[in-house]
Amino acid sequence: MKGIIRKGFDYNELKDIRCIHLKNLFKAILEVNSNYFYLKNETACDDWQEQLERVFAYELYHQWSLIQKQYNDFCMAQGKKEELRYINGEVGKKLEGILKYPDLVLHGGQKDNTHQEIAVEIKRKANITPKNVIEDLEKLSDMITNGKLAYGANPFNWGVFILTCGQVNDIKNKLESYTGEKISDKVLCILCTGNDELEYFTINEIK
Repeated sequence: MKGIIRKGFDYNELKDIRCIHLKNLFKAILEVNSNYFYLKNETACDDWQEQLERVFAYELYHQWSLIQKQYNDFCMAQGKKEELRYINGEVGKKLEGILKYPDLVLHGGQKDNTHQEIAVEIKRKANITPKNVIEDLEKLSDMITNGKLAYGANPFNWGVFILTCGQVNDIKNKLESYTGEKISDKVLCILCTGNDELEYFTINEIK
């Protein structure tokens, strides 16, 4: 499962991804302007530096929320209240006795442990290390594994690791010494740079 998607893509073109919620997330990422990826260096007029991770995360939350509202409005109009989903930031999820905080989640709500759609982790290229990349990927993999979440919560359907301003090798190089359990194929990596396209793939497709 890998490919490149450009802004304005047709949902029906994504034959390998059937999940509407993933497609909505892709669309939201592509709506994030390049100003939320890069900041002009005031001391060197021709130089650009990466924005802080939270700058991108806040704008992604905003764009995703706008798209999700349209989805929820459609569900309500169709009388499908059970299909409503909500985005929250840094909601604690208990994994084998330890609270973990994904950057963003799409789920049925704060009191709903049944409808768990997507857990998201975000990193920018300037800050990634082998340790934090592996921790995020293992966290996402655990969140989509049945029986890992506490209180009888259902696992998430998808985990998404977003790397801003990076390339495939930036992730691949950080995993060269990884000897842990196989990362689930339901954890997608997404590369985006604010240039109106994104690349997605699973870890096992680049190792």
